[in-house]
Amino acid sequence: MILLQLRSMTTEELNQIRQVVREEVHAEAEPIKGDLHAVKQTQVQTNTTVAQIKTVVETLEAGQKDIRENMATKQDILEVRAEMATKADVLHVGVKIDKVRKRIEGIEEYEGIHNPDKN
Repeated sequence: MILLQLRSMTTEELNQIRQVVREEVHAEAEPIKGDLHAVKQTQVQTNTTVAQIKTVVETLEAGQKDIRENMATKQDILEVRAEMATKADVLHVGVKIDKVRKRIEGIEEYEGIHNPDKN
């Protein structure tokens, strides 16, 4: 029935119908075009953010690798600790120095030698 009605229409009427259909399709497509543009913009921003995150992750990985390669291990610390003088060692050396100093001062006094470091 619609086909029969279309056949009986003039070219002018058909063109008017085509124009109305085009306008309707255009009106329906406009919001979709806007949404598509917004999606494309969001995709660009997302790609930029992903690239930045990738750079941050790569930088963190490089930093962690550097730390792992250069950080002292527990064994390294134990070895250094074993080689370090203890506070008791330092105090013992200090006591020995005091004893030697007193002996030298005693010898200087006994021999009558003037110590230039003393006033």
